[in-house]
Amino acid sequence: QWILGQLPPSKDWAVQGIEVGVKKGELAGHLLQQEPALYIALIDRWTPPPADSPYRLAGDECGLATQETYDGWRAEAMATLAPYMDRAQVLHMDSAAAAALLQTRYGLAWADFAILDADHTFDSRMADLDRYTALVKPGGFVCGGSLHSSWGGSVGNRALEEWLKKHGRSGFNRGPSSMWSFRK
Repeated sequence: QWILGQLPPSKDWAVQGIEVGVKKGELAGHLLQQEPALYIALIDRWTPPPADSPYRLAGDECGLATQETYDGWRAEAMATLAPYMDRAQVLHMDSAAAAALLQTRYGLAWADFAILDADHTFDSRMADLDRYTALVKPGGFVCGGSLHSSWGGSVGNRALEEWLKKHGRSGFNRGPSSMWSFRK
């Protein structure tokens, strides 16, 4: 509901969004159910990171999951999203490849929002902020989760604050469950 509350009040046009880190499809399914004007690109690789990946080494439960677990999450996501596939574009690939593909297809500054909830390591968060903020139109918003986590401490918060400072911005909104957002 917090994410939906940030959308413009008028429903006279299509809302275009991006979610990076779909996992089981719970958030995307909820958004698509609640907002009939929403069209969303959904990005997840549904594959464990390499053994030497900082994400795996950080100890995040998703980074440590097996391929069998990822396959289960993907199957659950596809079942959850099945009623909405006319408004959902599922990209089974990593974040960098998906951002490049979306930019090739739609250009820059086309999305109303981007939700970043994939690899929560510092470098990956910074890279996703760069990639996906560029795809959000002025006045749109970028949001995500895991400002703080049991495995990474405040790395999410630090990455977000450093990214905002690097781009001459300050401050962001805090939402429920360690969510955050800022307007472009």
